[in-house]
Amino acid sequence: MENAASGRGAKRHFGKLILRPRLKLKMHRQLRLCAAAVWFVGAVYLLTKSFVLAAAARAIQPDSSLPTILLGAGVVVGAVKAKLLFAPLCRKNLVRIFAIAQPRFWQFYRPVFFVLLALMISLGMTMTRMADGNFAGLVTVSAIDAMLGTALLLSGSVFFLFRQIAQE
Repeated sequence: MENAASGRGAKRHFGKLILRPRLKLKMHRQLRLCAAAVWFVGAVYLLTKSFVLAAAARAIQPDSSLPTILLGAGVVVGAVKAKLLFAPLCRKNLVRIFAIAQPRFWQFYRPVFFVLLALMISLGMTMTRMADGNFAGLVTVSAIDAMLGTALLLSGSVFFLFRQIAQE
């Protein structure tokens, strides 16, 4: 027995709200967008931080080309890492998202991802603090951040190009 909400993709069945496939697909798409947002925020943050750290290293040794070389190397390694590691991880997460029978807002990543993310953020903050004022440390952390930021940015396209499951 349908109610007034039936035009919005829902129906009532014995007092319970039953989601129709169209509404479930909408929730899956929202989870995909949430996952993409987290992914791209991380990419922009890491790339910005890498350029700031490289500029700080240049301020310490203005004549050195090492910050620029290692920043470029980080971008190249990040591009390879995006294709070989991060893009498959994005695809795997999207397959998991679209396989969720009753999608909930917080399910755009597994809980272990958020634990690992907190650990990675803590490690990055610690490394940046340790590198402060140290040319070699700044250049190294800058290259690592450029590599990770590039990998996140390039592999993030999977969130928008991944159509085969989203259309089922």
